[in-house]
Amino acid sequence: MPVIASHAGDLFEVVDDGKVRKWKPEGYEAALRELGGTKGLEPLDMAPDGQRGLIVLGTRGLIRVRPDRAAEAIRFPEAAKGRPLWSAMTLLADGSVLVLSATFAFYPGPRQMLARPDDRLVKLTFGGQQWCDQFDGTLAAVASANPGGLARMPNGDYVLNDKNCGRVYRFRLPETLTRPVRP
Repeated sequence: MPVIASHAGDLFEVVDDGKVRKWKPEGYEAALRELGGTKGLEPLDMAPDGQRGLIVLGTRGLIRVRPDRAAEAIRFPEAAKGRPLWSAMTLLADGSVLVLSATFAFYPGPRQMLARPDDRLVKLTFGGQQWCDQFDGTLAAVASANPGGLARMPNGDYVLNDKNCGRVYRFRLPETLTRPVRP
């Protein structure tokens, strides 16, 4: 089902050619309030979560919409305020959400994390900052990118558009990121 998110965080489903209707998944309004309302979401990216689910990445956190339960908010730490926004995400095979941020010269150090299915946030390290002329083929280049889009391919590879360097990266994540974590 094609879905459109407004800047205010309202969701609309495309029901026919040129026609949309407001979509109000169970628990979505409460999850939106938990992130601080429309100023806390301001959607940056969306990704499918299964057949009828959706993940919305916002400025202050994620909202997971699933057909079998109420929508849930995952709030980013307050320490993230004022830093470059997380700007791309994708769902991993274990149900975690990989979230990447843009990096800039005045904010050195990549920021990538996982939002686990149990709503825990896990900080990841792919290596230090890399500039466009330092490309060495490692995940540090992916972490240092300014993502314009991130997608999982059917074969398990990921594709990322780096707006800083004008490159498209195709990569695989280490197995330790995709293994289920036991409580």
